[in-house]
Amino acid sequence: MECKIPIGALRRSFVKKISSEQELPARLRHRYKHNRFLRVTTLPGSTQHTIVQALDGAVLAYHVPAAWFVDEIADPPDLYMSIEWLKTRKRQKKGGWRKKQMICNYTVTCKDLSSEPEWSKDYLEDDEDAKQFIKDIQPIWPKASQILLDVIPGRGRALTRFAYPQGLHRLAGAWAGCEVNIALNDNPVPSKFDKDTGIVPPNQYSCLTTCGQYEGGDVIFWEAEVIIEMKPGDVLLYPEACIHRSVSETTGVRHSIVASTSKRMFQWFGRRYNRSEREVGLKKYRRLSRRKGNGQTNVKVKRGG
Repeated sequence: MECKIPIGALRRSFVKKISSEQELPARLRHRYKHNRFLRVTTLPGSTQHTIVQALDGAVLAYHVPAAWFVDEIADPPDLYMSIEWLKTRKRQKKGGWRKKQMICNYTVTCKDLSSEPEWSKDYLEDDEDAKQFIKDIQPIWPKASQILLDVIPGRGRALTRFAYPQGLHRLAGAWAGCEVNIALNDNPVPSKFDKDTGIVPPNQYSCLTTCGQYEGGDVIFWEAEVIIEMKPGDVLLYPEACIHRSVSETTGVRHSIVASTSKRMFQWFGRRYNRSEREVGLKKYRRLSRRKGNGQTNVKVKRGG
């Protein structure tokens, strides 16, 4: 299974961020509407990993099914119950919520380019509840971090190479922390068309996991023309700032957690340890092949694990 990606368009996407599907090229929207995107699915109960990559080995996405984590973790966390508990606790403190989602950002970051790292506002406000939630879901991150180190060693080392200031630590394995997207009032988290340019470094990978009782909710990578099926408990590694993505139509309750490290933390590594952008992992991302030819390369899907 393979599809072609125009390299020039992907490189330009570093600085060109669009805000809706309607701004995408008509060709992409047409191909998606007529089911021309490559769909990556996993059989129920399968423990096989799936890697979506270019011919030169550049990883566009790495999918791990929930069944693998159930086999590998002695006491796997119940993500759904943990998020439902957090939702209840926040409602008790702040009252009812009329919105369709609640977002909790538990991480270490810097407010601006000159400031020192600190706990995020949500982590400080939620205090003991935030700490309990992070503790409850903790078993998933060491496994996800090890997968990143095994599959994309350079990116994994960049996340773990430098120490945080005294009193602070990573909350999600190799990543600084996580964003918890909580569905409210029996609605899935609204689909967001996004590319986190300026928030996450373009050459670093984030980690997504979902939970709940839902149908649909697959992740669409638009420029790659790839759709990856995400069942409850699945984990997906992907370069968050490189490709525009959205979630397919979803019914039911779908929560999600995204672990990442902000660009400002990498910039702080450079200031604190007197290292260049290249040394801390902020060098320009060579997303796909630079081979001479027609400016295109192929994406391949491989299974293993």
